[in-house]
Amino acid sequence: MIDAKKPDYNKEKINRVTLKTVDGEIVSGFVHLGTKGRVSELFTKKSDPFIVLSNVCTKKNKGTVLIINKLHIVWVEPEENIGY
Repeated sequence: MIDAKKPDYNKEKINRVTLKTVDGEIVSGFVHLGTKGRVSELFTKKSDPFIVLSNVCTKKNKGTVLIINKLHIVWVEPEENIGY
């Protein structure tokens, strides 16, 4: 029997970020860092082409989840580390 350790999602690092997409949309939401230490590592050390934002605020949406292609992001501004 394999005793796999389940991740403790209550201790997962999350950060609020604001980003701008290539079409000019400003998006604010939370990224889950997982094992990464900083927001920048989601873009530089992860091969996944998408970023997932939760509890998103835009002109059109509030409190939703967005999955955004990293190639469509112009800039990202991380805010304070919210929690572990």
